[in-house]
Amino acid sequence: MRSSFNTCFMTKSMENDISDDDSDSPSIVELLDLVHEDQNIIKKQSKEIKNQMVLMLLLLQIVKICYANSNFLMRSMKSLN
Repeated sequence: MRSSFNTCFMTKSMENDISDDDSDSPSIVELLDLVHEDQNIIKKQSKEIKNQMVLMLLLLQIVKICYANSNFLMRSMKSLN
């Protein structure tokens, strides 16, 4: 009998704690709105990162071409001497 009393008392105490905390907690709708905002931000950042990667790959190709041309010019100049 005593253990069921303790359990009941603890449950009532926990319910009181939970109800006090609920008043300060955001609603599920507010939480979902935050999740959707975060998802939109992540999608936007992902697109920006992909665009930056494409630009970096293009720049890398330009650097490779310039390097190849400079080597070609150096060999050409050596062959003239």
